[in-house]
Amino acid sequence: MAPRKKMDEVEDIFAPSSAKRVKIPKRTTSSARAEAPRPERHTIVLQSMTEDRARREERTTRPMQNHIALYRNIALGFFVVTLLLLGGIFFTSVRKATVDITYTPAKISFTDVVQLGKNRGQDGRTVAGSVEVKTVTLTKTYTPSGSEKLEIPITGIVRIKNESARSQPLVKTTRLLAADGKLYRLTKSVVVPAGGELKDVEVYADVAGPGQAIAAGTNFTIPGLWEPVQKKIYAIADAELKGGIDERGVVSQSDVQKAEADIRAALVSQAQGDVQNTEANAAYNISSVTLDGLQVERKAEPGKTVGPFAITARAKAVVVRYNGSQLADLVRARIATQPVEPYAKVDFDAAQMTVRVESYDTIRGEAQLSLLVPLVKMLRADAGALAPEQFAGKTREDIDALVKEFQGVENVRTDVTFFPYWISKVPSVGGTVEVQLHVVPETSKK
Repeated sequence: MAPRKKMDEVEDIFAPSSAKRVKIPKRTTSSARAEAPRPERHTIVLQSMTEDRARREERTTRPMQNHIALYRNIALGFFVVTLLLLGGIFFTSVRKATVDITYTPAKISFTDVVQLGKNRGQDGRTVAGSVEVKTVTLTKTYTPSGSEKLEIPITGIVRIKNESARSQPLVKTTRLLAADGKLYRLTKSVVVPAGGELKDVEVYADVAGPGQAIAAGTNFTIPGLWEPVQKKIYAIADAELKGGIDERGVVSQSDVQKAEADIRAALVSQAQGDVQNTEANAAYNISSVTLDGLQVERKAEPGKTVGPFAITARAKAVVVRYNGSQLADLVRARIATQPVEPYAKVDFDAAQMTVRVESYDTIRGEAQLSLLVPLVKMLRADAGALAPEQFAGKTREDIDALVKEFQGVENVRTDVTFFPYWISKVPSVGGTVEVQLHVVPETSKK
């Protein structure tokens, strides 16, 4: 029974404390002590029980560890998928394509005829205005563009001295002879007082040209006087006599044509100024003037040598004035009815419009006006054909071919840039597409 006692004691040792079992050790007899088990057997039992407990704990914790590893893998996979998704969204959103379209506006024009009356018409073809007749006269002086040099007699003044006892009259053209043979004549008759002198006597060379120049201090004899008297009555050049060349204008046919065109324009300006100064209706701030019965008078003839020449012109100026804002509105209404490409627009500048009077009635105050209206055709930035979605999914080559099909504008060029640089098509989904229009003036074309 001794082994059973030991097993009971061992079980009591490993029994849970909650059982609160209390064992009172029995007295060990000598025979029992003699039969006590060996220590090796007790150790083996303890090891066996410890291993059994470890196996039970392992069976309990291993499923938990497997669950933790599974959750860790799921979380890691979700994180990687999230990063990939966010990366894809970011890449899609930052993609950008910029389409730069450069072109030259096309210049076009159209003609039209409108009526002018005292009041604005309800038919959309009549503007308010006035018809007046003014008589204008103007004289202007013009200078020839060409010239030529002519030899002319030298002119100047001398001093005549009289050392005789009586006065000496000298008639016009009296000769004055220099020692070198150069001959001058008096411009007018004079009387030289006795025992005195006469200053500032006008003379001229008998021969034209600069070769007749006289140095200052030169004495002249008067060949027409009696020889003994010539020593007492003589002339002195106190200043140099020089010149002999005159540069005069030569009137050409071109000079005459330019002068007549200028005076016609001056007549128109004068007539406009007269009407503007007297017109009561300030709304008529644009005028057209037609010269009726123009007469031009001039004395200069082409090919003749003259100085400045004068031209006189006179005419009846028919001044037609029209309401500029009404006419511009009428033209804009006509432009709105003209066909134009859906991706283009037409700009109109009223200041560039040419108005010509075809006919007029001064009694009724009516006129017929012909118009030449210059227009500029440009691309519309808000056109559907230029919307960003039109370029989605296209390459540079596709865009270039698409834009060059636009009609009505000139020198169309495209420049497409992508971001990031390695993409080669305009984003179809996500990303940004920017379309920019650049106008190159006609003077900048190469």
